[in-house]
Amino acid sequence: MENPPSILVTPMAPAMSAQFTRITFSNLFVRRAGPGSTELTVEGRPSDQLGRRNLTDSPVFDGRGPDASLVARVQGVATQMGDVRQLYTVVFQERPLKGSTLVTEGAMTEGSDEWAIYGGTGVFAMARGVIRRTFLADTSGGNSDELAVEVLCPVFRPAAFGSSSSQPAASWDSMDARRPGSSLRSVSTCANFSLVSAAGRVLQIC
Repeated sequence: MENPPSILVTPMAPAMSAQFTRITFSNLFVRRAGPGSTELTVEGRPSDQLGRRNLTDSPVFDGRGPDASLVARVQGVATQMGDVRQLYTVVFQERPLKGSTLVTEGAMTEGSDEWAIYGGTGVFAMARGVIRRTFLADTSGGNSDELAVEVLCPVFRPAAFGSSSSQPAASWDSMDARRPGSSLRSVSTCANFSLVSAAGRVLQIC
């Protein structure tokens, strides 16, 4: 008799009907130096700096210059473990995303990296996605990293809980209020309904 597999995959019906909203941001800049940025370094083992930790609470802006607007804050710790690995939470500061978070993990090098998004809260509840990070050799203005974000969020229909409504449970009505030049690039949904802004503009129909 063959040995049973060590990993079992059991098909399951979904607990509720869910579709996904895709949200993308680009041209976000982390500022690790200057006003509003807090950094603390804890030295690691003297021989190789194993365990060296850098704790950060740094603002994220939608541009490089002094006229850029605050979008979010990056809060968490990066630890030296051979490579430098980070555990960061991106906390959004302005409406319509204020208070929502993205939970991330990934490598940090003097180059380009990808950070996994494996959770979130608020608008980004149960999020999955990726942050593409580019290290900036030119740190003028305090800018240290450029971020591009692509995230998928489940949109649960109230009908899954017994409601007859066909509208998504979460509201994106205020998305149209973002100012011109905002780093929010797109909002789309793979669902059988549309997202309509407060101004009455249909953002996407799938």
